[in-house]
Amino acid sequence: MNGSNSNSNQGGTSGGNDPQDVGPNENDLDKIVLEYRTAGGPLQHWGIQGTIRATDLVQFSGVRDPQTYQWVLQSGRHLIRPEIIDRVTDKMHFLYRHNDGNRVRVIIDGMPLFVLTVPGTKMTNQNATMLEDHVASTQQMCRIRGRHFAFANTLPPDGLPLRVPLLFYGKRMHTHPYVVTGSFDYVKKVDDVNVVVIPYGTDDRGTQLVDPPVIRSPAILPDPSSTVPSVLGSTPGTGTSPNPDPNAALLQGVLAAMQVMTQVHMQSDQRNGNMTQQQARLQAATLQSNAQQLEHLTNHLGNLGYEVGRAIANHPTQHSHTIQATLSHPNAVPGQSNDPRDLGSLTRTIPVSMSLPTFNYGPYVQAFQPQLNDKNT
Repeated sequence: MNGSNSNSNQGGTSGGNDPQDVGPNENDLDKIVLEYRTAGGPLQHWGIQGTIRATDLVQFSGVRDPQTYQWVLQSGRHLIRPEIIDRVTDKMHFLYRHNDGNRVRVIIDGMPLFVLTVPGTKMTNQNATMLEDHVASTQQMCRIRGRHFAFANTLPPDGLPLRVPLLFYGKRMHTHPYVVTGSFDYVKKVDDVNVVVIPYGTDDRGTQLVDPPVIRSPAILPDPSSTVPSVLGSTPGTGTSPNPDPNAALLQGVLAAMQVMTQVHMQSDQRNGNMTQQQARLQAATLQSNAQQLEHLTNHLGNLGYEVGRAIANHPTQHSHTIQATLSHPNAVPGQSNDPRDLGSLTRTIPVSMSLPTFNYGPYVQAFQPQLNDKNT
């Protein structure tokens, strides 16, 4: 019995109609993928989104539900939510490598995680449930995945894989005024009464980050002319000054304005310095990530060449190892060398076609030849 006979299952690959009952097909779990994203708060713009294969989280238990007689799904780990958090953390730490991995996980783990309960519908408050770190929630998640899997079995091939939404709710996550996208040290979490649950991290010097002080506008002083007696003959002692000093009030206003402007400039300089440091760390981390990706790609290409060569060497009777090189340009000059060992044939701007009697490599070599609009030619 395989996945082709499983269109009526809920969380399994068989409806129990196969008399042989050879067990579920693990490849059938590829019919669904979990698609996570972030909504609410500033972190929804940080690119915390992606997909997780169902086979990375759940598997068939090998037993059937006694009531529905369908294969039961179980989590690959004791709890499923930490597994999701770990995978999202790994991706975000790879994108923003200037962060500490533990700090990234604290912020990701601090956001509530919701899952769609009704397959084929749009996620709302009525058809979503929060995934928590306990066994009962993990079991519920497996049952929900089973319903999605049963729904996926009813879809045509062009409708697969079925994308099951997961939602990180980031409304309680606040960012520092000096934050640069991707700096998780500059993120804090507050509760419903605005009490800090997860404080900011530390800066490059190891100093605890705090919100900058709020700059208050200078108090508006009363008009000095309002203190002048309005009736001639008024005598001192009635609550007004007979000789107000408008210059003193003006001086106080100027000093207050200068203090505010000084605070504004100081905070602006501090903000620019913080953001410059964050951007420099982010750029350095990005260059490091790109270098690692290039190294991995080089290793893979090297391994591919080695495997191809070994495969050809292990089957000498099925392949001819004679490499032929011919000029593929239609306007080749008569008498021009066709031997790739001749320097002239390789230094001309004419594509060289390489082929084996059993396989034509010409299209692949042609794809890497310089083009007319190539700035490097």
